[in-house]
Amino acid sequence: MRKILSLSVLGLKQVRRQKLFVAMVFFFILYLGFCLFLGKLSVAHADKVLRDTGLMGIEISLVILSIFGLSLDFARERSTHTLDIYLLHLGRSAYLAAKMLSYILASCLYLVISGLALSIFLLLYRSFTPAIFGALYSLLLKITLVIAFTSLFAVIFSSPLLAMSAALFIYIGAELLPAAWEIMSRTPNVYERGVIYTIYAIFPNFSRLDFRYLAVWGNFPSWTQIVQVTIYTLAYLVCVYLLNTIVFGKKEL
Repeated sequence: MRKILSLSVLGLKQVRRQKLFVAMVFFFILYLGFCLFLGKLSVAHADKVLRDTGLMGIEISLVILSIFGLSLDFARERSTHTLDIYLLHLGRSAYLAAKMLSYILASCLYLVISGLALSIFLLLYRSFTPAIFGALYSLLLKITLVIAFTSLFAVIFSSPLLAMSAALFIYIGAELLPAAWEIMSRTPNVYERGVIYTIYAIFPNFSRLDFRYLAVWGNFPSWTQIVQVTIYTLAYLVCVYLLNTIVFGKKEL
């Protein structure tokens, strides 16, 4: 356990020094200017627009950081044989846990930085509500699952581009499937309804993890909702991690 934590902290330091991390921070600062522009266009609902677009900017930048950063990081360690050294001292399952934990910690750091910047921005324009912290927590849970899937695809595919594409597919699919199921659930075709429901059930349910819509209207999620989404995320994370250890255990590097 100590070795896993040590490698996770080392991984966090490496992620923090990456140009991609700095670029995403810079991107979000610029994005706040875009949020202000949109807020000016919708004077009657400027506070809601600023909260919605601000939280969306954090999510977009964090998804890019997690998917691109982890895929490239894993590919670099594989090509430079650094991975062999880690596996020699840790083992495959422990290495996976450490790698995922390092990016979860990096996501927490990014959420602190961007969340603080967004809070100051909203305070300046009288749009702040404590409910954004609930949205940031749900975003952390969502990104945790994105990291888990990215780690899985980084193991499966030797090419980081394929790993990125697959992880992006999961993220976009998980965002769009709830709406697709809402429409297809009314179709009389049993076969089509069954196919969509099967895919919907397998993919992570990001609509359940998304508290952004509550924060937009200034509503904090109930403790029951927080506990439910936390348990759901942990259960899904364990399943993806176990699948990853099985695949990684049989993978020839």
